[in-house]
Amino acid sequence: MNYLWKNDLFGPGWRIYTGIGIQVPSGTSYPWDVFSTQADSVPHSHLVTGDGNYQLLLRTELFHRSDFPVATGLFMRVRIPLFNPTTAYFPGDGLTFLWENYLQSVHLFDSTPLIGLVFRGRSAEKWGEERWPNSGGVQLDLKAGWITEFSESWAGVLEWRIPLTARLTGAQLTGYSVGVSLRHGL
Repeated sequence: MNYLWKNDLFGPGWRIYTGIGIQVPSGTSYPWDVFSTQADSVPHSHLVTGDGNYQLLLRTELFHRSDFPVATGLFMRVRIPLFNPTTAYFPGDGLTFLWENYLQSVHLFDSTPLIGLVFRGRSAEKWGEERWPNSGGVQLDLKAGWITEFSESWAGVLEWRIPLTARLTGAQLTGYSVGVSLRHGL
């Protein structure tokens, strides 16, 4: 369920948005502890389409556009696992903060540059009461990119994320990322 508290469409103004929801399991999960001593003796894949958990999702967005050449926004997303009806796997709580800035006064090829910081944190994942050895931590990324509006309802985004710092538990992957998206407003 989402609620748009305020949305000034033109000129200076605010966009204030909140959301709450429940994520329902996809129907596939890890059928056994992949870190157990018996895991290698059973044919399996470490790739599943879901984690089997019901989760509470919270989201908020606070965005301000002014006559100043930068429009800035804060976005927050929280993920809280509730329960897993089929296995003892339990993912960690997740928290993401994004501070994003659009440089409104700069236009190159009908595109607007964006820059921001992304903070991501996650608590350790568990199987029963056993903590998974390579899970949990925090990471701070620099985000930069371009947004191009093709029409009133279509936009394209190209963005890069560069890790600035990370405190991760165990041997987790961290690195640069590139994203491309096409957005359509209804």
